Amino acid sequence: MKEFKLEEHLWLQILLLLVGMAILLIMASQVSQFYHALVADHERHLPDVMDSSISERLQPIGHVAASNPDALPAPVAKAKTGKQVVEAVCIHCHGAGVLGAPKIGSHSLWAPHYAKGIATLLDHAEHGFKNMPARGGDPSLSNQELKNAILYMLGQSGFHPS
Repeated sequence: MKEFKLEEHLWLQILLLLVGMAILLIMASQVSQFYHALVADHERHLPDVMDSSISERLQPIGHVAASNPDALPAPVAKAKTGKQVVEAVCIHCHGAGVLGAPKIGSHSLWAPHYAKGIATLLDHAEHGFKNMPARGGDPSLSNQELKNAILYMLGQSGFHPS
């Protein structure tokens, strides 16, 4: 009996390759059909959110109107106290001494900063200094609020600038 060698039968190799490719194409087609059926089923169960209902939901809930806008006084924002600013913003770093921030209550850590003067400390608070972002990361703080916070932290650390 003659031994069968696949290498000698090129036509069989081609046939096997074609059958393999056909199987892959059938599998890809089945996966695609399954995916499209899944998407269609998902879309059937979605609530009806057409463009008109979306625009209705995006409408403002009310309107403010003034009969004479010039007659209304401009709101005057009262500057926050140093304690309020420190408790809201500064405490995050200066409370624990994060990234080298002088810790509130530590006279020795604040001494070199106090020696630079309040104007320098205010400049550092306004524009940022080393790891501290400008305005402590809160751009809404006014210069007066920054100064209030600096004076409060210095006072808590044993300094009482006038």
